[in-house]
Amino acid sequence: MNKRSAFFDAPHVVNQHLTRLVQRQAVGLSVDYQPSGLSLIIGIEEFSGEGIIGTVRNIVGDRFVFQSEVLFGSGSALLERAGQAQIAQMATTLVEISRQIPADINWVLRVDGHTDAIPISTPQFPSNWELSAARAIAVVKFMVEQGVPANRLAATGFGEFQPLDDRSGEIAYRRNRRIEFKLTQR
Repeated sequence: MNKRSAFFDAPHVVNQHLTRLVQRQAVGLSVDYQPSGLSLIIGIEEFSGEGIIGTVRNIVGDRFVFQSEVLFGSGSALLERAGQAQIAQMATTLVEISRQIPADINWVLRVDGHTDAIPISTPQFPSNWELSAARAIAVVKFMVEQGVPANRLAATGFGEFQPLDDRSGEIAYRRNRRIEFKLTQR
C-alpha cells in the first residue's frame, strides 16, 4: 500500500465555522444544525490505492472530528506532540471566538472520546470506556493549559458504543477511533 500525506492548514475555516455556530446561537437558533453542504476535510490525510484511509480533522455540521492516531499512540492517553499542535490551534481559535459569545449564552465545548471495538484490557485501561474517557480528559486538560476556561469544557468517554462505522476491518476501526468536539449549550 503506497501512502503519502498532504497538509491542508485552514484555521480560518475553523474560525468561520465556530463563528457561525456562535451567531446562530446568539439569535436563539439551536447549535445542533447541519449547514447545507458543509463537510470540509482539513488536516493531514493519508491516501492509498483505496482512497482516504485516515483524517486528522474533519468538520461536519456542528462537530470537529480528530482521528485518534494523530493525537495518541495505540492504547495510550498521552497527548503526543503532533496532537498537541492540532489541539493548541483549536484552543487558540476557541479562545478568540469565545470573546464574541454574548454573556447570557451558557455554552460548553464537549470533548468526546471514542474507540474502536477491539477490546483493551490493561492495568491502566481495563476497557475501552476508560481509554476513551482518559483521552477526552487529556485533551480537556491540555486545552485548559492553552487558556480555554475549564468551566467551558466537558470530557465524555463513549468507548466503542457510538461507532461511525459498524463494519469490522482496519478502515472501520480507524474511523471509529476519534475525538469529537461539539459546541453546545449547558
